[in-house]
Amino acid sequence: MLRMTDRDRPATFSLTAEDLGLTAEELPREGYRLLKDEPTSGRFPTGMAVAQLIAARHSWDSEAYPRLAELGGEEAVGWNELTDDLPLVREVLLSGSHAASPDRPTLDDYIRTAATVGCSMLLAYTQCGDPAYDATLSGVLIDTSNGAPLASFRAAACVTPEEYEACIEIEPQDERWCRAEFLARRDFTRYVRLALEDLMHRDSPAAATQPSPWLTDRPLYPRDHRRRYGPKRD
Repeated sequence: MLRMTDRDRPATFSLTAEDLGLTAEELPREGYRLLKDEPTSGRFPTGMAVAQLIAARHSWDSEAYPRLAELGGEEAVGWNELTDDLPLVREVLLSGSHAASPDRPTLDDYIRTAATVGCSMLLAYTQCGDPAYDATLSGVLIDTSNGAPLASFRAAACVTPEEYEACIEIEPQDERWCRAEFLARRDFTRYVRLALEDLMHRDSPAAATQPSPWLTDRPLYPRDHRRRYGPKRD
């Protein structure tokens, strides 16, 4: 039986709305909320960075601070599959602890890192609660060009011990389907997908042709500009 133990996963902690750059009113009770719903031009196509914030603590310090989690395995697959059929989101980059300041990075550090690697949007989220019985995911989609929040998200799921045991009898080979963490994450990713589609519908192509992010007109370096003279021919 594939039973995931909580000690095998990074400790998650509850961030306030302010830690995500939001006010309490901007974070929905459930679902997603567009915080910038005016028409835009040229926002898409683009890349999106995804960052989960978890608790970290230095061995010499008792105070916990947020850092980026290493997203891999089934979590990485889920985020990459989210935009497989959304051609206007050209890539999803999963951030890790190596992508930010080694000290105590702030949300602004994550935003700058995402902008540096060519992602105009950053999805920052956190998870709190008991992964098996009561889990909540909260997040914000941020415009990395100016740090403005575009949308906020919240998904919660509760599973009673009786429901959990009944589910295990049905799915004895894989208990993930029975955990509140899985149910909340499934709804959370669906809300992100809906918000992206909503933003795409409000966006129009840029008026002028934009330079390709993959091409450059800079010459190869080093380049020798000295004139060279070959042997004189008769």
